[in-house]
Amino acid sequence: MAAAQVRVRGTSFFAEANSQGYYFINNVPAGTYDLEARYVGYRAVSVTGFRVQSGQTLSQDFTLEASVVDVEELTVVADVPLVPRDEVTSKQRIDGAFTNNLPVDRIANVLALQPGVVASAGGGTIQIRGGRADEAVTYIDGVPVSPGYRGTQSASRTGGTVSSVGQVQVGTNAFEDASVTTGALGSEFGNAQSGLVTITTRTGGSRFSGSVAYETDEPLGKSHGIGFNRVEASIGGPLYKNLTFFVSGVLEGRAGFDRGYQGDDIPLYVSAGVDTTLAVPGAYGVALTDTTYVNFPKFAIGSGQCDEFSNSANSGIKNNYGIDCTGVRGVYSPRGVYQLTGKLNYTFGNGNRVSFTALRNLANTRNGFTTTQILIPQRQTASQTTNQSYIMSWTQNLSRSAERALALEVYGSYQEDKFTGGVLTPNGELDTREAFGGFLALKKMDFLFDWDNWDVNEALVRKWRTDAPGQTPLDPTVNYGSTSVYRLNPWGLSNTTLGVSGLSAPISGLTMTRERRYILRGNVDWQLDRYNRLKIGGEYTKYDITHYNRGMATQDICFCDLYIEQPIRYDGFVENRLDLGDVIVVGGIRYDYYDSRSSHNVLVDSGYVFPQIYSASGNAAQAPAVPVRDKSHNYLSPHIQVSFPVTERTNFRLSYAHQVQAPDFGIIYAGKNTDLGKTNTNQLFGTDIDFAKTITFEFGVRHQFSEDMVLDLAAYNKDKLSDATARIFSVYDPIANQQQQMRYYVNADFGTIRGIDVRLDRRIGNLFNGTLAYTFQDAKSTGTDPASYVSFFANLPNVADPTAPTPPPQAILPMADSRPHNFAGAASINFPSTWQQGTFLGSVLRNVGLFATFRLASGTAYTKCPADPTGNPDVNSGTTSGGLCDKGQLLGNEVNRTRLPMLKQFDLRASKAFTIAGNQLSVYADVRNLFNFKNTLTVFSKSGSIRSRREFELTFENDSTGLFNEADENGVYNSADGSIDLSGANVCDAWVDTGNNPAAPNCFSIRRAEQRFGNGDGVYTLVEQRAASRSLYLIGRAVNNFYGAPRRVRLGVEFNF
Repeated sequence: MAAAQVRVRGTSFFAEANSQGYYFINNVPAGTYDLEARYVGYRAVSVTGFRVQSGQTLSQDFTLEASVVDVEELTVVADVPLVPRDEVTSKQRIDGAFTNNLPVDRIANVLALQPGVVASAGGGTIQIRGGRADEAVTYIDGVPVSPGYRGTQSASRTGGTVSSVGQVQVGTNAFEDASVTTGALGSEFGNAQSGLVTITTRTGGSRFSGSVAYETDEPLGKSHGIGFNRVEASIGGPLYKNLTFFVSGVLEGRAGFDRGYQGDDIPLYVSAGVDTTLAVPGAYGVALTDTTYVNFPKFAIGSGQCDEFSNSANSGIKNNYGIDCTGVRGVYSPRGVYQLTGKLNYTFGNGNRVSFTALRNLANTRNGFTTTQILIPQRQTASQTTNQSYIMSWTQNLSRSAERALALEVYGSYQEDKFTGGVLTPNGELDTREAFGGFLALKKMDFLFDWDNWDVNEALVRKWRTDAPGQTPLDPTVNYGSTSVYRLNPWGLSNTTLGVSGLSAPISGLTMTRERRYILRGNVDWQLDRYNRLKIGGEYTKYDITHYNRGMATQDICFCDLYIEQPIRYDGFVENRLDLGDVIVVGGIRYDYYDSRSSHNVLVDSGYVFPQIYSASGNAAQAPAVPVRDKSHNYLSPHIQVSFPVTERTNFRLSYAHQVQAPDFGIIYAGKNTDLGKTNTNQLFGTDIDFAKTITFEFGVRHQFSEDMVLDLAAYNKDKLSDATARIFSVYDPIANQQQQMRYYVNADFGTIRGIDVRLDRRIGNLFNGTLAYTFQDAKSTGTDPASYVSFFANLPNVADPTAPTPPPQAILPMADSRPHNFAGAASINFPSTWQQGTFLGSVLRNVGLFATFRLASGTAYTKCPADPTGNPDVNSGTTSGGLCDKGQLLGNEVNRTRLPMLKQFDLRASKAFTIAGNQLSVYADVRNLFNFKNTLTVFSKSGSIRSRREFELTFENDSTGLFNEADENGVYNSADGSIDLSGANVCDAWVDTGNNPAAPNCFSIRRAEQRFGNGDGVYTLVEQRAASRSLYLIGRAVNNFYGAPRRVRLGVEFNF
């Protein structure tokens, strides 16, 4: 009906139908709306609950009836399709309201349930169709928020990333919808090899609404609960006419890190004051000698079960010195997070819109407390990560008619990600040992050095490059540590066994990384006619990256880094969408460009990058390395997507694209200012590398059995080309006058991923809604991450040349984090208030909701260590999965051929709702790992089990030998049974160590260990010695170190108004 008007209520979006009765409204934000259609002389029709999904085209037809008089409009409830009709590539959608009821804490936990997505055991890290974890890009409200510094670089060949600044997150109560595109991307989105995650934050509606929720595990006690507390709140609504607002927040706290399955069976100790003070002379029998007074601490159980030693003959040990234990909660390790979201949205004119989104996250963490920190907890490190993004968007309709439309979309954003890691000040450490509710995010992290008192600026870079004083916060020529040779620990063992020389100073490494981004993005959206929609646009990003990583007082072999850089990246695209109703063709082309705007020192004769900056004092004959400006890089990529019907209910789709991604800038800049004189050749150095590229192709079939049941199947192939990786090059060192084995980042890894994704969507009225996903994935590459070669392959035996590192793999191998088979799903069952009215079952189940998620996935790959060819059982007895096998005939074709046991997870949230004055109050129980599955996350690589009897025997042999040597030196060792007799009243008075130095604290420590792990009779038997040794060993080797999180239960309440 020509000129009929269709309007989106509460907004300025409307359209007029053309002569055939067709209409379109572009650029409507995601959300649920009411629509109305009107025409003079006809009865108006309204549709309520019409769901708009981000980036999709939806249809809504109206039938108007002629009416000569005004009558009440006809209201129709909109059907919500399970899937949109215009799917041209594999794309999984997540509804915000549905997610908010699931037993999840992060959006990533729901993304992990989608086909094509493989996740870590905890679900926090995701990989899309076999790509690396950093190969997906995230857009929030139309703007990319993924950092350029992605934290994938390693400081040295041993692996382990330096730090990650993360990226801003949206709370589960703050997003309207989200999607993950696993198929080939359109040309509008890029800088991603593997996939695209888009998130649309919630917008306030025409009525005020909000919610408040609180959940906790505190009632479950310390032996079960980790002191988890979570508060959520949100509110939104109209401010003035078409101006709306929405704000939300999530505050989460944990009293301590979760020590895991049976974690409270293994005690962790803290110092609880002074047990006694011992006078230790410089030498026995010398009248004039210095005397040292040593305070021996009371070692109380901090984490574990307080009654562990309830039978001890020592009253202090028996009563744990009056200290209360934290159960399964780690010692001095609270951690807290908050996520804030705010949005203003204003519509005006004919479908014009301006919006502003503000996002801020903060995560404060006290890292795990270890045996090296018992005497000086100030050595315990902490970290703080802050992420914030501010996004402005403007949509302006330049021209509009019933047939055509021309609109301009402009986005601007300022973003900052920042990480600080190091030790706290003494007062700061004391103040953050505990936090109310675990809400550490509400406390100030008072670092000894951070952005406030340690300036990372160009002046510091000049000092670094010239090796001038002042490169570290503390003077490296000063000895900040004191040394203790005594056995000051609960086990009576040597400090060497504990991996600490004694009372070392409360200093550590300092890592400071900050990235600021300035983003401008825009496009012209031209609806040429009913069938053609053309988009032309681009994006520009300027980065400002600052990175410092070094020990606070480290001078030699620092494996350190410092740089301040400002790279740029931009892109442009053209995309045309041809929509013929059933047949849809989307084709486009994209241009990507980046420039590191940096330089690397290069040897003029060989062309190799070489870390020579201040060496040889600039002597040209000895210092031929000169700075050479990095090149800029660009790539032109095609993108095509097609969808067409096979039958009335079956659609077929094809998509193909070249997807490129700028490298992690941290890899390019790694070591660029670090001279080989302050490190060694094990450090990994960056070079001027190119885009990483992936060529992806997929085809898919979607069959709609009914409006309430849809099956989707997709098969794909991805060829990964030129991934970033570290390689070893033999380079002539003009200073050392010899060849050096240098380690450089280059584009050299490659791989192929093939797979099949299946998804079944099913709903039964308003009672049941669920999805079931299966992913088969054969992911193989020459490297799982950039450090795979130098940290693993290069250390395998080189049969051809034992003096040289093993060459890089030339055949693709299973990726270490791959999972070939993945089943996942989410489901909800909601019993409405009218269900089975008048029956007992109805009275019990009305307003009850059950919300569940599950995962069943193959274990990750690892390399099984071979037996020693000489038959030595000690070799590889302590190597765990992911570690490097020490010896043996391990060949490259055996790498990553063994897998951990299958991962199993089932989470459930059960709720009961009550209506109070028109509002809803819900109480619920949230159970993670409902069936208490023991998920094995690591094993001993030689045996494939979680225990290595031989490793413990070696540990005990070492501990026992140390005790024997010292006891024998003092004449208290019984060679008949291996016991140590400390029952004499004055046995400690003349005690010496194995170097014949006075060491009364050692004797006292062994005596206390006997009272703790023995019967207190003063005779330290081998059985008691073994118990002490095993107690220390199990801190790192008990089952909680091998299994994932056990069942955890939370109780909660939520109020919606």
